[in-house]
Amino acid sequence: SINGYINDQLTQKYFVKKYYPQTVFGCHCSALQLTTTAGLCSMVDIVLNNPKQYQGLVQHQQFSLASLFDNRFGQPLAPTTPQE
Repeated sequence: SINGYINDQLTQKYFVKKYYPQTVFGCHCSALQLTTTAGLCSMVDIVLNNPKQYQGLVQHQQFSLASLFDNRFGQPLAPTTPQE
C-alpha cells in the first residue's frame, strides 16, 4: 500500500493480486520466484534501456507501477483488470 496526499487529503491506495506458479520464458517458476525475478529483471531492463534517464544511484521510487507492468519482464505481474 501507499499513503500520500491527493488534493490535500490523506489517501491510501493498495494493489493486491494472488500469483500462482507458472512457466515464463520457458522456465517453471514458483509464485515467489516469479514475483521476485519479474520485478528485479524489469527494473534492470528499464535502466539498461534508458541509460541517459537513469544514472548513479537509482531508487525504486523512480519507477511507476505502470512502467513495471509495461515491461516485457513485468507483464506476468500485470493486473488482469484495469487500474485507475
